[in-house]
Amino acid sequence: MRIISILIVIYFSACHSDDFLPIVEPPQACLVDCDSSEVDNQYQVLWQTSIVPGELNWGLTRHGTLHNGHYSLVRMFRGTENMVQAWDIESGTKVWGWDDPTASLLDGSSIAALGVGDNQIVLGGWSDVIILSNEDGNTLWQTDVRPAGDGNPRLWVENEFIFHTHQESTSNNDYENEHLVVSSVQTPAWDTLLIISKTANNGYLPSIESTKLWRHPNRDQIILFQNRQWNFSIGDGKIDLYAYNWSADSILWRIDDVAPSGNSSVSTILTEGGRLFFLGAHTVSCINAANGDLIWQWQTPGTNGEHFLDRDNIVYVENKIIVKPSNDNLYALNPDNGQVIWKNEEGGSSPTGLTHYNGKVYYTGIDWGQGKIFAHDITTGLKVWEFTTPNDELSDNYFSSAGIQIDPTSGRLYTADNYYVMCIQLPKD
Repeated sequence: MRIISILIVIYFSACHSDDFLPIVEPPQACLVDCDSSEVDNQYQVLWQTSIVPGELNWGLTRHGTLHNGHYSLVRMFRGTENMVQAWDIESGTKVWGWDDPTASLLDGSSIAALGVGDNQIVLGGWSDVIILSNEDGNTLWQTDVRPAGDGNPRLWVENEFIFHTHQESTSNNDYENEHLVVSSVQTPAWDTLLIISKTANNGYLPSIESTKLWRHPNRDQIILFQNRQWNFSIGDGKIDLYAYNWSADSILWRIDDVAPSGNSSVSTILTEGGRLFFLGAHTVSCINAANGDLIWQWQTPGTNGEHFLDRDNIVYVENKIIVKPSNDNLYALNPDNGQVIWKNEEGGSSPTGLTHYNGKVYYTGIDWGQGKIFAHDITTGLKVWEFTTPNDELSDNYFSSAGIQIDPTSGRLYTADNYYVMCIQLPKD
C-alpha cells in the first residue's frame, strides 16, 4: 500500500507604510564550493517596483511569466483586486492589473495555472478558463465548465491550443469519467479528445495531468500525458503514462504503474531526441516516445519527503538532464543511461522552477529558512551564485513561489520577493 501525504503551509502577513525602497545591489561574497571568479558585480538589479503600486503590502505571488515584452504575476491571498498584473520588462512600469469581472474567483490563489498564447494570457481557475489580452489585461473570453462537471486545477497551453480536464460530478464528490478537452486560444470552441473511466481502471479515480504535444516520426500529432489516479477505498495511488494519437484518435501506447511510489510530479513532460523524461515522486523515467519502451529509470537515493521530486521540473541542457529534489541536492543525469554525471549537495531546498541560461541553471530555493536565488555551473555542478533579496530588511521577505524567468536575448532575470517585482542583469559570458 502506498500512502500519500499532503503538507499545507499557512503564511502570515505584515504591512509596511513605506512607498519605495532604493535598489540595493546584490552581495558579492563567495560561498562554499563556489568559483569566486563567477561571483562578481556582473549580477545587477536593474529595477524593482512594489507589487502593489504606492504600497508595501506583504503577499505571495506565483506563475511568473515572461511574454511579449511584459512580465506578469498572479498575486495570492489579497482579494480580487489586481489578481494578475503585468509590468514592462524594460522600465518596470506597471502596464495593467486584472480583476475578475464575474467574481467567480475568490482571489489569486484560485488561479492554479497560467499559460500563454500568441498575445494572450491563459488562466486556469479550476472550473474557469479565462483568456486575457497580454497587451492591456482585458478579458477576451471565459469558459465555466461547471454545467458539465467540476474542472481540474491545471491546464496546458501549447501551439495555440488549450488542454483542460473536468469530471462528471455526483452528490458524494465521486465521479466516473475524466474528460480531456481542447480549444483554440483564439475562440472558445471546446472538443472532447478522450474520456477515461473509473470502472475501466479498477475503481481508481482518473486524473489527467502533464499534457505534452509531440510529433511522431510519421508526422502524427501525439498527446503525451499521465493518469494520476487514486483509489481512496484502499488508500493507493497509481500512475499510468499514455500516448494518445490525436491524428488517428486512438491510444498509441500505455504504461501502467510507471512510478513505483504511486505518486508523481505534475510538471509538464519533457521531450528530447525521440525520448520523453517523466518525473515520478522519486524516479526519473526515460521512455521511447514512439513505442512506450522504458529505456532507463533513475531512483533518488531516498524515498522520504526530502527526496521528493514533485515540486519542480527537469531541464535538458548540454546533453544532461538536470534534476532537483526537495532537499539541497542537485543532480545531472546522463540522458542515455540515467547515470549520475555530477551531484551538488549545497543548493536550496523546496525549489521552484529550474531555468537555464549561458551555461548555468537557475532556480529559487530555501537556505536556512530563507528563500534565495541559486545558480550552478552546468558542466561541473558548482554553485556559482546565491542571491538574497536586496529588501531583506522588510519583515518576512524572501524569494518564494514566483519562480524566475530569463530573457535569453538580454540575459535578464525576472522574479519577485514578497514585496517587489524586479529585474536582474545576469553575466553574458
